Amino acid sequence: MSTEYFRYLPVSQRDSRWGLYVKGAGYTQVSPGSQYPVNTHPAPYQFKWPQRHVLDEYQAIFIFQGAGEFESQSGGVLEVSPGNLILLFPGDWHCYRPTPEIGWDEYWVSFSGEIVDRLVKKGIISPKNPIIQVGLNDTILHYYQSMLDKVKAEPPGYQQLIAADIFAILGAATSSGQDHPNWSENAKLVRKAKFAMEQTTDELVNIEDLAAACHLSVAQFRRIFKQQVGMPPYQYYLQVRINNAKELLRNSSLPIQRISHMLHFENPFQFSRTFKEKTGLAPSQWRKRMTFRPE
Repeated sequence: MSTEYFRYLPVSQRDSRWGLYVKGAGYTQVSPGSQYPVNTHPAPYQFKWPQRHVLDEYQAIFIFQGAGEFESQSGGVLEVSPGNLILLFPGDWHCYRPTPEIGWDEYWVSFSGEIVDRLVKKGIISPKNPIIQVGLNDTILHYYQSMLDKVKAEPPGYQQLIAADIFAILGAATSSGQDHPNWSENAKLVRKAKFAMEQTTDELVNIEDLAAACHLSVAQFRRIFKQQVGMPPYQYYLQVRINNAKELLRNSSLPIQRISHMLHFENPFQFSRTFKEKTGLAPSQWRKRMTFRPE
């Protein structure tokens, strides 16, 4: 079965005047053998393979796990692999799906605006090149996660804040999507390790295993990671777990003891102490502050 979250947003005149505005965003984890798409979306967004589908807006779909196939009017038939950013263009028919036996995980955002029209006009993005290979790019993943956080929370000015995330995704994709020649081999290894830290939730990530996967000794891995990121790998991974804890505290009613166990802390006391060291607040205090709604 598939795991899915999505939301479509109203667009005001003020939002459209901004020049770049979001119309919807979501996340889908498609397990092997699952139906795709689930077709619980509004009618304009429903499609079924291999029928050709046309949107009147742009979409950017980041595939960070799995494989599939894609076809569009201007881009032809293409394979989809992890690290692909699929761009859909208004008026350009398309169809796509994950490989049924494999599935895939995707983040997506739907948007419009004259700023993006200008990028197309200048040839910076083009329906003739609908798939950009960005790799397992933790920066792009961060922007998608940031967008979904804003879609769920709706902070003041969220349309404009999300627009900044979309522009950042397009900028990161077009500047680094073809294995930029200035990317060092060390930077690629570190991105791979960071991605593993951010995506592995069912077990505790082992730094020694990450080093081995990069064909480095633990000492080499730690040195290179700190050079690239500015902090040791253990501290980075600890921050990832704290960020995951914030998400669970804000968006669920799970007990703190359960969250501690899910994030592989030794015990709730260690979790609470570490959380307070990193945020200045105990988990219960942070949850209360983040979920408070004035009368």
